[in-house]
Formats: sequence, C-alpha cells, structure tokens
Amino acid sequence: MARANVDAQPTNTTTPLNPTLTALGADGIAVIPDPDAELIVNNPSGAPIDLVVVSNLTRDGVELPDKSISIPATATRYLKMFTDDAWRQSDSRVWLDGDGLSVAVIT
Repeated sequence: MARANVDAQPTNTTTPLNPTLTALGADGIAVIPDPDAELIVNNPSGAPIDLVVVSNLTRDGVELPDKSISIPATATRYLKMFTDDAWRQSDSRVWLDGDGLSVAVIT
C-alpha cells in the first residue's frame, strides 16, 4: 500500500481548532513541508511510540540518519514542520512513519 498524502487543515480565529487526525499505518504518511504549518502528533497507546522523519540527504557518501522523536504514551505533541531539504523526498513531501500514532497538519 502507498504512503497516504495528508494536506494541511487551515485554522483561523473565527473557526474553532478541531483538526482531523490521520492514523499513521505501516506505510506512513507524506505531508507538504509548509514553513507555516505545525504537526499535531497524538499517541493513544499505553506505550511510547517514535515518530520518524525519513531523511533524503547524502553528502560525500554519508547518509543523514532519519530523525526519531519519542511521543510518550497517551500524549499529544505539537511540532514545527520539517522544511529543510534533508527531509524532502522525491515527491517534494516530508515522509513520516510511526505506526500507532495519529497526525494532523494545521496552518
């Protein structure tokens, strides 16, 4: 199955913030690296789960490792979007993995 594309959900002062979370399955998701966007990452499970930002950068034959962020059990974290070219994949999106997590992108 292919990685799902998740688009940003606009927010403003006249609309209450009630974003729709998308579950990260085994194939992960792909998001547009908008510098004005934020990620809402929710872990509904009883154990920590790592959110993995997949790297796409090789310099002088050395690959930049993926970025792993631990999301504690039953916690929600708010993260700035990963906009650096190191995280952009061939489809110009940032790939996120973390089976068991749910994510929303808001602007």
